[in-house]
Amino acid sequence: MFQDPSYSDAPILEPGEVTQPALSRIANGPKVHDCIHELQQVMKPFDAMTVGEVPSVYKPEDMLPYVHPDRQEINMAFEYALCTLDYTAGARHIARKWDLSDVRRVVGSWQKGMYELGGWNAIYLENHDQPRSVSRWTDDSERYRYDGPKMLALFETTLSGTIFVYQGQEIGMVNIPKDWTMEDYLDTATIDTVNMILSSSRSPLLKREMLDNALARARDNSRTPMQWNDQTNGGFSGAKPWMRAIPDHPKCNVEYQLADPDSVLSFWTEAISVRKQNKALIYGDYDDLLPDHPDILAYKRSYQESAFVVVLNWSKNVVQIPDGLIRSSGGIDMRRNNLFSFVAGLSIVATRTVLGAPTSDQLVLDSKTPRPLVIWHGLGDTALSEGISSFIENIKTVHPGIFVHSVQIPQGGSLDDERRAGFWGNAEDQGWAGCEQIENIPELQGGFDAMGFSQGGLFLRFYAQYCNNPPIKNLITFGTPHFGISALIPCPTPPTLTCLLAARAARSGIYTSYAQSHIVQAAYFRDTERLDEFYAVNTFVRDLNGEKGLGGDSNDKSQSHTQTISLDTFDDDDNEAILRVREEVRRRREDKKGRNGSGQGVGGLQNFVAVMFDSDRTVSPAQSSQFSTYSPLNKSEIIPMQDQPMYRQDWIGLRALDEKGGLVLEHCPGEHMDLGGAGGCGDRIVKDWVGWPG
Repeated sequence: MFQDPSYSDAPILEPGEVTQPALSRIANGPKVHDCIHELQQVMKPFDAMTVGEVPSVYKPEDMLPYVHPDRQEINMAFEYALCTLDYTAGARHIARKWDLSDVRRVVGSWQKGMYELGGWNAIYLENHDQPRSVSRWTDDSERYRYDGPKMLALFETTLSGTIFVYQGQEIGMVNIPKDWTMEDYLDTATIDTVNMILSSSRSPLLKREMLDNALARARDNSRTPMQWNDQTNGGFSGAKPWMRAIPDHPKCNVEYQLADPDSVLSFWTEAISVRKQNKALIYGDYDDLLPDHPDILAYKRSYQESAFVVVLNWSKNVVQIPDGLIRSSGGIDMRRNNLFSFVAGLSIVATRTVLGAPTSDQLVLDSKTPRPLVIWHGLGDTALSEGISSFIENIKTVHPGIFVHSVQIPQGGSLDDERRAGFWGNAEDQGWAGCEQIENIPELQGGFDAMGFSQGGLFLRFYAQYCNNPPIKNLITFGTPHFGISALIPCPTPPTLTCLLAARAARSGIYTSYAQSHIVQAAYFRDTERLDEFYAVNTFVRDLNGEKGLGGDSNDKSQSHTQTISLDTFDDDDNEAILRVREEVRRRREDKKGRNGSGQGVGGLQNFVAVMFDSDRTVSPAQSSQFSTYSPLNKSEIIPMQDQPMYRQDWIGLRALDEKGGLVLEHCPGEHMDLGGAGGCGDRIVKDWVGWPG
């Protein structure tokens, strides 16, 4: 508006060319603000929202005169800093190299700048003058065809401001195919630019490069017919439109994507819905979390008590999220299967997708309902004891609406039955009973988190490795002897008769068939000075850790011995029909345990949080809670998890889980099962790892 009275020439951006890009001479003239202010006074009585297009403005402070409320001009305006990153403004055929640091710089400056200066952003990635964002910022080849638009949707819907979605962007429409000819292009600016390049004196190689740049950024890319269905012209019209439809319209269309819950359109729908429900994504502060990462754009959005962490992989590579990024930012760690584009919030997981991973595995945005939790108590406790009940109430206070199930063995038994089962019984039979109990709870069918106290953590790992349907998402264990114990867990003070009798029986022969099949502690007693005996007769913690098959010929004998033990645990009459049923049960269980005994391992977990009590004098060694053991040669020496054959050779998937960031080794400072009271490590872990949306 209003030409500069001096009519001065534009700066020389293309030496030797007759014409030059001249945006600086045709935009943001000296009287533009007077004109806009006058227009706004006309619009004001209608309570209309106004948005402007302000080219040649690349800094928030330069935009402020247009959009600050005190100016009474326009409510918001489209900035040009991001949409011109890959070319020279006004000269689309002059490419500009860009990388993620440029995107980070522009986004950060506008997100923080407009907020601090009192303005408001207009968020967009496409319009009628820009190419399709999928082709521009991501790889639109078939391999990443529908991952790129989801990543960009997540990017746009998690920025502060008002979102503008251009027609076709919501289904992931792409640029004109490269095999189309110049006859398919209608925009006069593109045609003039191409003719200028062809008539220039540049080398053929440079001409080809400039033509490619011009056509990749041509305005015609975003002006093809909107693709409504798989019919002629994408369903836009039965008549011949001004341009033909993009060839991929049989699948990339509204009708097709409305019926597909994993489509780009469904993704956009959910993302916008979640955004509308969470003010942090609209009004929240913006903090860059990885300012120097070449592939990941990570930022935190926080508003009052709500916070979200957004992690976007802009590369075509599978990349590793730096350790501690999510948790140190106050969010939630969701690092499973190398899927790195997601929002993890304190109260909701909005979405997760990936750009560049070998496969796409989207987790659709869910409601705010916390994911259910299963608790398995420890030795000598009961499912609804005073301590467990108090802990559950605390969890429900932190995560309102959460469903919690506390495992009871035997189900429906008395308190005395439960306490006795903690000491006496066949550990494997109790594990299978827990599987059956959990599998039949309707509220858990979509998956759940699990928290095990002391030996209860072994039973939950048993479930994760041999059953896991419905699946455990996050497994948290407190002081659990994952690699067994080398000394019996002492009885409480004063001791119960049940505990004293179990301890006496165990000491009389921990590796006898009776102890292994009737005393729960014996099932995870792993004396490093008696490993041959352990490998020969133990079938519980040995198999959980993938150690089945160790110990030479003696282990072959243990297989028939194990069968005898499992059959002897039944009290039914020994008739032929019952024996066949028992044998079938045993066979199915052995099939689930697999060749090395570890079943499916821990690879099905999203996260495995193993908590060690630093002053633990109950579990021996305390480091067993994090898969470390005494050395067979010297009990004063601890062999750490990373040096264990089961970790190095990855017998149960622990190493793989660790390498993708899913194994978390936490510490509590007190003695065994000392959770620290209010504000202690127990509360912290509950806040960090429990209550993610279901």
